[in-house]
Amino acid sequence: MRTKCSAYLVFFMLAGLTPARAADHSAGTVALPARDVEVYRRQIAGVVARMETLRAVVARIDAAENIGSDTLASAAKEFTDLRRTLEKVQPSAVLAVTHDLLMTSCRLSAMASRLGIDAA
Repeated sequence: MRTKCSAYLVFFMLAGLTPARAADHSAGTVALPARDVEVYRRQIAGVVARMETLRAVVARIDAAENIGSDTLASAAKEFTDLRRTLEKVQPSAVLAVTHDLLMTSCRLSAMASRLGIDAA
């Protein structure tokens, strides 16, 4: 069973989020306030660093590679833990959608990991 996970890689884009780049990618949107972005980046820095360590696993899931059940279970637990950590973060109103996407990417990545276990 092939599980397509490319959408889950959205959280890796957050590491390079700047007000100018955010505005460039979405025509018709306003630039994000630099201070809000910086405060949010500090709040989620640890989460993003932990996500970076899972990048290879997500890429392997996306490529439908054979991954051990232990690795997938560990990834699922880590993504679930990351989402719980993110639930405690209160972003500014202008970053609420970004924050929701980040939490959704954790949830979907955990689901993809669990599906990989089920498919094995």
